[in-house]
Amino acid sequence: MAEYGSLEFFQEMVDYYHKFYQAKHGRNYTDQRPESAKGIYDLTVAADPDQVIEIGTCHGASTTVIAAALKKLGKDLRCMLSIDRSHASWEETKRDILPVFQSSNGIDLGLIRCMDADFMKVDPKTIIGSEKVMVFYDIHDLPNFRPSKKFVSDWIPLLGGGVVAVHDVVVVGVDFVPGTVAWEASTLYHFDSTRFSGYLELESFMDWMNQNNVPIGYWPDGIFFNVGKD
Repeated sequence: MAEYGSLEFFQEMVDYYHKFYQAKHGRNYTDQRPESAKGIYDLTVAADPDQVIEIGTCHGASTTVIAAALKKLGKDLRCMLSIDRSHASWEETKRDILPVFQSSNGIDLGLIRCMDADFMKVDPKTIIGSEKVMVFYDIHDLPNFRPSKKFVSDWIPLLGGGVVAVHDVVVVGVDFVPGTVAWEASTLYHFDSTRFSGYLELESFMDWMNQNNVPIGYWPDGIFFNVGKD
């Protein structure tokens, strides 16, 4: 068995997804890779949050990674809330993809709280309950659907001293190729002159970081930044 929290540990997790996707869809799972999972795990352990809010769940690979980190920290997994329009795919993961992974590693994914809701209608005042919060943001903007703007305007001011991690949005130092994906943004710059391209929601986060002179951090396939007191 791979060492808990190691790259090999997350390769085993991803392999369960591959096996399921090959059987059901005839292809490998592409929404998470071991390097990214290890980055999310390390970020969560370093943040040591009292509350985790995940915005965007799908099949819950990142959800599982964060749960593994919370277990490592000795946290009650009920401190994590996952928000998505539907958690049907997440229920499939718990039931059909990761039962062996859960039992062999002592991770009870059933403890994670889930909210089926339209994010645009969620009031953060009813959600945020700690000053040491980690928000894992994993939903994409479209030209006529900009949840990132709501998050920046309504959620960030309430985060007293937390970490925001944004997944699957940037490719550092790679030029944007127009027309590749309809909702990708053009090349953007952080105030420290770092250049990268990403999905449309990146514009909202980059504008906020630049306006507030907030340093940016990286892990494979994502960025993070601190808000509030910390």
